[in-house]
Amino acid sequence: MKKVIPILLLLAFISLTVTAAFAAAGPLSRRYLEQAKEKIGQKQYKEALEDLEKFQELEPGSPFGFQLVGYIYYRQNKYEEAVLKFNRAIEIKPDFSNAFLYRGRCYYLLNLESDAKKDYEKAIQLNPKSIDAYFNLGELYRLSGQFKKARENFDKVIKLSPKDPKGYNYRGMVERELRMYEQAINDHTKAIYLKPEYSSAYMNRGRAQMEKNRNALALEDLNTAIKLNPRYGPAYYYRGMVYEKLGKAGNAAADFEEFLKINPRGYENQKRNAKRKLESLK
Repeated sequence: MKKVIPILLLLAFISLTVTAAFAAAGPLSRRYLEQAKEKIGQKQYKEALEDLEKFQELEPGSPFGFQLVGYIYYRQNKYEEAVLKFNRAIEIKPDFSNAFLYRGRCYYLLNLESDAKKDYEKAIQLNPKSIDAYFNLGELYRLSGQFKKARENFDKVIKLSPKDPKGYNYRGMVERELRMYEQAINDHTKAIYLKPEYSSAYMNRGRAQMEKNRNALALEDLNTAIKLNPRYGPAYYYRGMVYEKLGKAGNAAADFEEFLKINPRGYENQKRNAKRKLESLK
């Protein structure tokens, strides 16, 4: 399942790009940039593109206009068009770390994982403090089953941003895959400490507890994940698995049915397994 960068990181990207562009732009150009930034934040992409077109007429040699247009195409799922804009930004400014980062995201979503990996690595080379680049590279490795490499990158995320719960949650996920269950539980607990309403961290800690056969603790975490997010499909699936282990067939079947009803994107193996479980529980 392909994932997108969290919206807070996207908004931070816009601010950084506009701030950098301001340093080299004239007063009228700055006005168009400010307008575009505001409209992007409101998802008024058509209007934002009109402002950026005017900005580019005034600043044809600026990489930042191409970068922001590429970002809008990225948000509109026009990944091939976005790549072309990021290419232009990189041609003008070969050390543009964020352009490599976002082109890498587009490559990944176009299933060009080798190209994505190269761009993430280039973004890190240009900016060794790029939390987003380490995170995306770690996620690429995680989703391709290269868990040790994924963990190394999430280590970097945590080192650079020790108060960000996301790094701990994702490192915990790969630690579970590496059967480092206690480390995983500790990382998810840290993520929950930093963000008490973090439903994904509760679900993932519940999964690690389940692997250790601590079913009561697993059930408690999965209940909390569902309470925090009643539409959190995977939490129902894994709670159903715990209920089945506890011999509560009715509860398990209800959770598998709810999981299939919510039908979260991805999780194809879990969907097939839930259907098999329902047949066997009848």
